[in-house]
Amino acid sequence: MPTNCWAEIHLIDSASTPLFLRRDLEGLSESADGGTWTPCTSLATHGISPLDLQLSLSAAAMFSHKSLGGAKGAQHLLTMILGFEDLEEVGKLASNLSANLSRTATEERRQAEAGTVATRARLNALVRLLRD
Repeated sequence: MPTNCWAEIHLIDSASTPLFLRRDLEGLSESADGGTWTPCTSLATHGISPLDLQLSLSAAAMFSHKSLGGAKGAQHLLTMILGFEDLEEVGKLASNLSANLSRTATEERRQAEAGTVATRARLNALVRLLRD
């Protein structure tokens, strides 16, 4: 038989109302004072959506075990905590578009300059031909 163990978190809302949540082998429980526990069937009754749970609790718990300095994926975890994953993807897309636009503009400029040189050479040849 496993030992009775649990994970507990203490949340405080903007009105300073405390909420204690505990997950043990029997499931999720809630308490207003951290002493008297009752089963919690849904976090939605406390205004906690699954996305809130993922971004504010799960991601934060994962992030706290990583060091900011050189942890692989730390930036992604931070954007997940802050809810900026889509913004990060838009930034990557904008960077890729900018790089592609720069390469295309450079190539177009190079081709235009090469065409100008070739056209001048042909015109000079025609001028010489007309003089003769």
